[in-house]
Amino acid sequence: MPNVVVVNVKKRYGEIVALDGVNLEIKDREYVCIIGPSGSGKSTLLKVIAGILEPDEGQVYIDGIPVSEIPIEERRLGIVMQDIMLFPHMNIWDNVIYSPVVKGLQYNIVREKGLTALSLLEIDADLNSLPNELSRGAQQKVALARALAADAKLLLLDEPLGSIDARTARVLRYELRRIVKSLGLTAIHVTHNQEEAMSIADRIVIMRRGKVEQVGTPIELYASPKTPFVCRFIGGEANFFEGTITERNGTLATIKLKNGTKIVAEELRGINGKVVVAIRPEHISITEDKEEMYSDLSSENVLKGRIIEVNFLGSYIRYVVDTDEGEIIVKAPRNAIVLRENTPVLLNINKAYVFNYPEEGLERAIAYE
Repeated sequence: MPNVVVVNVKKRYGEIVALDGVNLEIKDREYVCIIGPSGSGKSTLLKVIAGILEPDEGQVYIDGIPVSEIPIEERRLGIVMQDIMLFPHMNIWDNVIYSPVVKGLQYNIVREKGLTALSLLEIDADLNSLPNELSRGAQQKVALARALAADAKLLLLDEPLGSIDARTARVLRYELRRIVKSLGLTAIHVTHNQEEAMSIADRIVIMRRGKVEQVGTPIELYASPKTPFVCRFIGGEANFFEGTITERNGTLATIKLKNGTKIVAEELRGINGKVVVAIRPEHISITEDKEEMYSDLSSENVLKGRIIEVNFLGSYIRYVVDTDEGEIIVKAPRNAIVLRENTPVLLNINKAYVFNYPEEGLERAIAYE
């Protein structure tokens, strides 16, 4: 089964840098998702691995073999795209067995491969149906069955669930992982859906501006982001503050924010002077300040504020709180007491991340472009 190594791959479209020296290793039998903002290079990287695009520089190795000179049809790939590319004039069965038929395999082998693929995906539709007679979800299952019947050992999936309704997509993503793992395949899955990636990937690759920003398990990316961008991107929201380290005690650092608030947090080695403090909304506890306590705010990791916006979002309540350090987003469990707008509150910071202040500036460092 294949492992994939990408070495210093670069790709440009005129003045646009799509891939800027990408290095990546995907292990045998691993399910890897690639995520990132629009235009970050996700689909371009997948197409370079597939051989649909040639890199301007660098090389792709599959099982240690450079594949730049190997045609797509000889790479033992299964490719499934967001735009479901079934042959519209062929019925389900003919679509599924297309690859083994084209390869000239004996019919008993063709039939076995087709039936196995259909069984794995639990496709029970009339095999004489044409693609336009099926739902979008059923069509994509047929496209996946065709990829499996092609004897693919490496699955390349480019937004495979992007054109399917949310309920069907949730079911199908777990089926995808189950099949990949049961067959011992390697899968590279590009998606814009973070929840999808976090729920099925062994590891996730975060791309930004044509580069790999960070690679790790879902838990690693959430719990140990290496850059302010990753901290913001995983989860979709974070609070950022500029500050200066004023004191150290072992692995803990005290950071003084612009307007005097003191935050104590674990710091990474090599961080000095001006820093960025990132706090996830769910790492803040919010309580009503009934007696206007902590008037001098001498306590660490505590801010006072007033609620200016409340949004009930099903699984949690989202607050926007005006404080001396600016507006802060807080996410509280839905079973918590719902506080109203204009309520004075206390914010307790339970966890914060500390980063060196980026040379490009904070706003640019966390931008999605």
